[in-house]
Amino acid sequence: MSKKLAILIAALAVLAAIGLTAVGPQNPGTRARLGGAAASPAAVEWSAPVTISRPNQHSTAPVLSLDAKGQAYVSWTEWTGAAWARNMMFGTNAGGAWKPALVVAPLDYDSIDDVGFPTVAATPSGAAWVAYHDADFALNHMIIKGARYADGAMGPAVNISQTPGATSYVVLGVSPLDETLHATWMDNTAREWDLVTRFRDGITGQWVEPDFLPFQRNISKATYQIQHFAFDPRGTAHLVYQTRFDKAQVWYTQNRTPKNLATWTEPFNVAPNTLLSDVLPRVQADADGDAYVVWHEIVNGNEEALLRRTVSGAWQATENISQSAAASQNPSVAVDPASKEIFVVWQEQAAGSNWDIFLNSYLKQAGTGAFAWTGPVNLTKTAGRSLEPYIAATAGGNLYLVYQEEVPGSGGKAAILFTSKVTPPKPKLQAPLSPALKTQINRVLFAARKANVVTFAANEANDAATLQEYRVYRRLAQDPDETFSLVATLGLGTFGYKDANLSTKFKYAYQVGIVNKDGEEKRTDVVLEK
Repeated sequence: MSKKLAILIAALAVLAAIGLTAVGPQNPGTRARLGGAAASPAAVEWSAPVTISRPNQHSTAPVLSLDAKGQAYVSWTEWTGAAWARNMMFGTNAGGAWKPALVVAPLDYDSIDDVGFPTVAATPSGAAWVAYHDADFALNHMIIKGARYADGAMGPAVNISQTPGATSYVVLGVSPLDETLHATWMDNTAREWDLVTRFRDGITGQWVEPDFLPFQRNISKATYQIQHFAFDPRGTAHLVYQTRFDKAQVWYTQNRTPKNLATWTEPFNVAPNTLLSDVLPRVQADADGDAYVVWHEIVNGNEEALLRRTVSGAWQATENISQSAAASQNPSVAVDPASKEIFVVWQEQAAGSNWDIFLNSYLKQAGTGAFAWTGPVNLTKTAGRSLEPYIAATAGGNLYLVYQEEVPGSGGKAAILFTSKVTPPKPKLQAPLSPALKTQINRVLFAARKANVVTFAANEANDAATLQEYRVYRRLAQDPDETFSLVATLGLGTFGYKDANLSTKFKYAYQVGIVNKDGEEKRTDVVLEK
């Protein structure tokens, strides 16, 4: 073994020896655990958890990413049972049902536990990348390996770091603008550790050369188990990392043009005094570019899950999301990019050595429009240990969650479970049926006037509870549709309209529209006077 690899192994062993434990103002909220008849309606809506890992294996550390359709892509570690041998794993429900889990690659170096740690990043169009760190014995140091999943198949795992120094703990993100893949990792080419980055252009498919991130170059920085960049819908990259000035500090930076290294912002110290060596920060962003950072920290002698966020770009005070007498660790955050509702999950110690997954949600309140925290809710409450949750969200508040769950009677083996809380899509509004027109001529002395009677039928495909009214529109028969004007508004129980006192010199055309309570409208085809 080379001296360089031996140094890296020693450093990683130090990381492995560090225990995970978790300051800020308390947020109000009551703690609610689910179970039996007392279950919260918000939690009942979660789907029954589905096992996505292979049976009879010990699977850990899942990471989740979504494409533009809300399809899930998950990576995790599978311990084979042969000493410390591990497989880097991948699963997806793209296309509908979960497919059998795929082995991305077995680890080449499995003599220590601090190797691997796969992460995944999906493209909007439905491809995905899995990356992790492993040894390259020809180079005599650790490298970042990456594999691309596309068209139902996983490609080979290849060296994507391409630096002369040892690397570890890769962070991935995909730009929603052009599907460029960005990768950042810890690298000791120049010092232990710098952050090095490179990207694969989403248009050309070509990798640029790796380069150092340009900030805090004289300070050792870590992306230990962070897993992801966050990209907001505008294409701005949001990155968190930690430094160790005695204890871990959490830092945040962003880049509106992430292909340009010079445009990374000066890092902001999100958490200056965590009292821990590693705090696993993670970040998400909304459609306006505001950032949401979570980590765990010691508060009043206890590990807590904390959140700090920006509002219109300004950093707010730190919030204690867990507020528990028990240890709270491994937080993950998701944000509805449009509504800015926030969802934070974490693992919390229950009785004895058991752990459960908790969720606290920051939701818009019906009627007032104000936001408030729901308070922590226990999503699992199982006899086995539920650990390492990872949550993601799409617009509309649809939530997706993966975590590892101890399998009863397995001797401590864990499976990877997936659950979701998805609002069914609203049925499309359907136009009224059977529009018809009948003309009545009224002759009074020497003048001729007429009335057009428009009739139609309700469309039973619509949900009556969502409907507001019918509308009748008229134009001259020879005019374009753009000249239709509203002539009547009808209640939901009225299915006809008499358009009276019309000149017999002209012929007319009509449409009938149905309007729902959201203001959407669907019109019939045009009916012409004969």
